Amino acid sequence: MSNFLTVQAQRFRLAGSGITSSATTIVLQSFKTPAGTNIVTADFGAIGYLTLDPGTSKEEVISFTTVTQNADGTATLTGVTRGLGFTTPYTTVSANQLSHAGGSVAVLSNPSAFYNKFPAKANDETITGYWTAPDPLSSQGIVTRDYMISLINGGTVSIDSLKVAGTAGETVAAGNLIYFKTSDAQWWKTDADTAATVEGVLLGLAQGSGTAGNSIAGGVLIRGLDLNQSGLSAGSNYYAGNTAGAISSSAGTTSKIIGVAKSTTSIYFDPVFNSALTASEKAAIAGGSTFGTPSGTNKFITQDYNASATGLPVVRVYLTASSPATWTKPAGLKYVVVEVQAGGGAGGIGGGNANDRGSGGGAGGYSKKTIAVATLGATETVTIGAAAGNSSFGAHATTTGGSAGVNATSGIILGGAGGAGASGDINVTGNYGWNAVTYDAAVFTSGRGAESKFGQGGREVTSNSAGNAAVGYGSGGGGGWGSAGNPVAAGAGAPGIVIVTEYYS
Repeated sequence: MSNFLTVQAQRFRLAGSGITSSATTIVLQSFKTPAGTNIVTADFGAIGYLTLDPGTSKEEVISFTTVTQNADGTATLTGVTRGLGFTTPYTTVSANQLSHAGGSVAVLSNPSAFYNKFPAKANDETITGYWTAPDPLSSQGIVTRDYMISLINGGTVSIDSLKVAGTAGETVAAGNLIYFKTSDAQWWKTDADTAATVEGVLLGLAQGSGTAGNSIAGGVLIRGLDLNQSGLSAGSNYYAGNTAGAISSSAGTTSKIIGVAKSTTSIYFDPVFNSALTASEKAAIAGGSTFGTPSGTNKFITQDYNASATGLPVVRVYLTASSPATWTKPAGLKYVVVEVQAGGGAGGIGGGNANDRGSGGGAGGYSKKTIAVATLGATETVTIGAAAGNSSFGAHATTTGGSAGVNATSGIILGGAGGAGASGDINVTGNYGWNAVTYDAAVFTSGRGAESKFGQGGREVTSNSAGNAAVGYGSGGGGGWGSAGNPVAAGAGAPGIVIVTEYYS
């Protein structure tokens, strides 16, 4: 239904005994057009106006919203508002509400309230209704709010290109790929052999021909649908070509995608659509461990990230006798795994008696423990055992050193005992050193040192010589073999080590 319509009609009269000053239902003797057609609600739209007793002292303006044509030829008006003001704001004025006798004249008039429904170009007004406009796609079409929202929400958009006026720096033709040279503010042909013509510059497609210093006919397309191509493969990416002004289905010397073919003669031109970094890549390049996490899809690792404790990968710290006696907890640490190895025992000496041999030294004990960061102190005291010495990482994991071998001139000479691990999640007792033995009362060997997790024991000797030292960490030294009047030294045991593996994620 339209909001506001007008009707051409003659005079009407009130039916029956008329109406009181407060009546909101009005009955007319008839309500027809001059042609005798019943007047109905739709003829007025949202509202109609009537003047009662016009030209008299009892003149009253009313409005109504509904017309009911009755079987007896009368018509009933409802939705009636009585006593409309003669001046703005044209609302009900109680003094204007009057009684009217039966037979009183009623006319479809054009009162002030009627004209107030029309906006005036010269007035500052608020329009509370809405108008239906012609097709917004026509040249004179008015775009409504609903149409605009439909476009924003995915409706069909008729604007398919963005073009600017341009001046050619050289002779160009329609469809040429060109770039804007800032030094002379003119458009020149691209050439992928020269990176400066395709990278870091504004690109466009000529829409017509142009010569040096003159305007390019049709301007320059800088984004959107270009219709000046030929021989393209729909759906394929196209690149700046190595021929001046050309585009190509394959990358040129400088790889620069400029768009995707829509058809054999048209291309969606968007020279940056495949060039932008992802948000995580930009964040990673910005630096700092809080700006994106390097991964299989984000392979940038910056100097700031690599130097940051929270950005570090797993770090393994080896603490030896030359290391500081204190470990300091790094920022960003989540937990550590510590491995504590005690020192290995020395081998037995080769005394000054004939065939005096030493057995091998025992390996140091081993302990391993995973420790949450909250359990760690800001610093932890680290003890690194020398040969046969104890090692520890705070009170979290402790180990004792291996025992030294012994010496004798005959029989089986037992190797030194291994040390023990304690307090860790895994605690291991070190191996015994090898025995020194006599074979068939004529073949003699000293004892080999015990192996450890991180070292090899000193080897045995089969002639008069000093024992061999252990290799690595925590292993036992080999025994020596002396002779009458010629004592020799035992092989030294290997020192201990503490390994702290730091985890940051």
